[in-house]
Amino acid sequence: MIGLLGLLNLAGAAPTARSAGYVGELVTHPGLFAAAENTIWHQAAHTVVLGRRFGAFYQHRRHVALFARAEAGYRVTARSGLFVEGFAGVGGQHTILTTAVYADGADGVERASHFGQLTVAPHAAIGGGVRLRQPEAAPLRIVGRLEGWIRAPVNRRWLPGVAVQVGVVWTPKART
Repeated sequence: MIGLLGLLNLAGAAPTARSAGYVGELVTHPGLFAAAENTIWHQAAHTVVLGRRFGAFYQHRRHVALFARAEAGYRVTARSGLFVEGFAGVGGQHTILTTAVYADGADGVERASHFGQLTVAPHAAIGGGVRLRQPEAAPLRIVGRLEGWIRAPVNRRWLPGVAVQVGVVWTPKART
């Protein structure tokens, strides 16, 4: 077991990288996200990470969506600092309607309350960016990702979605 933990770099784990930025479902639904990732394996230019991502976005006159996701990813970084990455995982999204909702009532159609719907959403993302070189400072990365997912159940159907994410990732220096 100890050998496995060493192989996964959990015994001497690297600092948790933190990120924040813009997320937009179909670009027109503005939102924000915050994320954290832990390196579980690193060898030269190759890195495997586990992460979690939280955020929200707004669709004008329709809804607000809150999401939480767990993901695993792989990143390869060139000497220049340019990198490409891919992630896959699963999460949930709670959509809260911000418009009037009507339903059949005793006196005909009546305004109703609707506090949204929780859906499960497997997802995958591809992206890239650049690691900024900063002597004597914690490393920063600028990253962009294109993410796709399928939510279910939405009115007893599967509903695909896509989002663009642009953000900054900060990794604190390891304590010595």
